Amino acid sequence: APSGPVGVFRNVIEIVPAVSGQVVEVPAEPLTEVKQGEVLFQIDPEPFQQEVARLSAALVDAEHQPELLASAVEIAEAAVARAEAERERARQKLARSTELVESAAVTQEEFEEDQRTSIVADRAYDENVARLAQARLELAAVTAEGENTAVAQASEQRARADHDLEPATVRAPSDGQV
Repeated sequence: APSGPVGVFRNVIEIVPAVSGQVVEVPAEPLTEVKQGEVLFQIDPEPFQQEVARLSAALVDAEHQPELLASAVEIAEAAVARAEAERERARQKLARSTELVESAAVTQEEFEEDQRTSIVADRAYDENVARLAQARLELAAVTAEGENTAVAQASEQRARADHDLEPATVRAPSDGQV
């Protein structure tokens, strides 16, 4: 028999899960043989399942976003039309007051009130035009593929949550011994 130092080597694979959490089950026993794909341990999947459920609901909400944004554009268009009519009415009343103040048929105070009303109506119109522009921009926010950005974000977040759920079950990467 040979004499001298002898070295025994074994291949060791460290198992590091891709996600963190509380380990709830360890079916693999120490010093037992395992086959590739057998479950070594299970991280509590409930937080990951809850996140998938939450993001699934968020995705449903996001899928309705384009319809809501289209409605917001319609509402903003109606508000602009209303503000334009109010602005026109205020301008006409101011024009009448301007003519009548000279003949003293309208007091200076009434004339100044009509001026203020006309200015407020102009500002309301400008504000509603800006809101309409904003609503149109939000509706037009799409990805390069033509998908609404809110839907794309929710879809990506849901896919990430699905991806995180899978590695909660840690399996043996190859045949070996625990």
